[in-house]
Amino acid sequence: MPPGIYNAYLFQLLNTISYSIVAGVPMMLYVQNLGASAAIIAIIGALPNLLNILQIPAAYYLERIGYRLFVLRGWSIRTIFILAIAGIAFWPRLDSSTRLGLTLFLYAGYNIARGFSVAGFLPWVASIVPEEQRGRFLSIDQFCMNLGALMNLVAIALFVHQDTSLREFGILFSVSFFSALGSLYFLNKMPDAPPATVSKTSEPVPWRVMLKYAPFQRIVIYSTIIHVTFAGMSFIWVPMTKNCFGFNDAHILLLGASGSAMAMIALSLGGAVIDRVGNRKLLLFSLLITALHLIGWASLASSILPLNAYTLAFQQITAGFAAPLFTLANSRSLMATIPQMGRSHFFAIYSVVTSLILGIVPVLWGLILDTFKDLNIVQGRISLNAFSSVYILMAGVAAVAFFQATKIQEPRRMTTDEFLRELFIKTPARALSRIFTRRSIP
Repeated sequence: MPPGIYNAYLFQLLNTISYSIVAGVPMMLYVQNLGASAAIIAIIGALPNLLNILQIPAAYYLERIGYRLFVLRGWSIRTIFILAIAGIAFWPRLDSSTRLGLTLFLYAGYNIARGFSVAGFLPWVASIVPEEQRGRFLSIDQFCMNLGALMNLVAIALFVHQDTSLREFGILFSVSFFSALGSLYFLNKMPDAPPATVSKTSEPVPWRVMLKYAPFQRIVIYSTIIHVTFAGMSFIWVPMTKNCFGFNDAHILLLGASGSAMAMIALSLGGAVIDRVGNRKLLLFSLLITALHLIGWASLASSILPLNAYTLAFQQITAGFAAPLFTLANSRSLMATIPQMGRSHFFAIYSVVTSLILGIVPVLWGLILDTFKDLNIVQGRISLNAFSSVYILMAGVAAVAFFQATKIQEPRRMTTDEFLRELFIKTPARALSRIFTRRSIP
């Protein structure tokens, strides 16, 4: 691993803490307290993904400015926007409509700066981390993200209440600002990437040709399909657990926190094996876990399975393993597939496609849920309702993504038996050996 790469992990931890406050649940609660409509709150949730489209024009400047300098400038600008949002929350004698308007203006500026600057991070990482170490890097990187999310969920559950004041929201946004400031410090200490070769031609970027590059096209296809499912998985469980099972807000926050904890375990296992076993097996394994998770919720919503500690634990384990392992294997596969020439533009295309899906498709899933809201077909103790129907549809989409992912070619392969033995037997055994004997077994 490159010297100083640990700064990237500390950056990711602090950045996740900052981002999940200013662009997460606290921001939605804040604008709701200011009188924002449901449509405004939906825009708040969708804007970060939708403005990732700015990575397309950003990719043009990225290699001319340099990865490190480009990302630092963008992160610095968005940190200033966070400070301004905190200042508006503390500002006295502002009526709610003015405070809401200023906050939305600053929030849009924050996401514009983020949409530009995020274009440089993955190409930067791909340039400084050797291919044989990328799985380890990505697993620790995502582990830090989930750790930051877990810390935030617990802190927000303790801090935010029904009558949270403007001053308390200002404190939360101040925490976001200082976390962003700390992330900038560690971002600045990350090792720089070698200077990129900049094309001198004035011809337009051949986007169509890049999309037709077969290995990249295969990744875009299966990733597009599965992100349609992930877009629904990200929020449908909240109204389902609240309306079908009677969970309160505290229970829902605890479920979210347990999912982050499971993700940290999954990334520890996945990160330990992916550099040895390759991407394909772990990718297909994650898609299989995703399908099992979706079928599990469909069965619980239909009363085929009872809701108890065992079934709920199964759902949280599969939730914690599905998306993180997919992201780990898919990111490593993407880094290995994208050619060095035009790397920034390839990453920009992929990120924009997935971000648009995550920004738009949740609305479509919500419309489908509303369309089937009165559905209730009862056969004995089993009932087919809106939530079970949507989860069955998502499981079908995940099955299509699994089929598309089987088309990926990878030079280094393991049999399924070898992969499962490596993931569930050898890797935990090595970890226990390091803990109790201070040495790793072969």
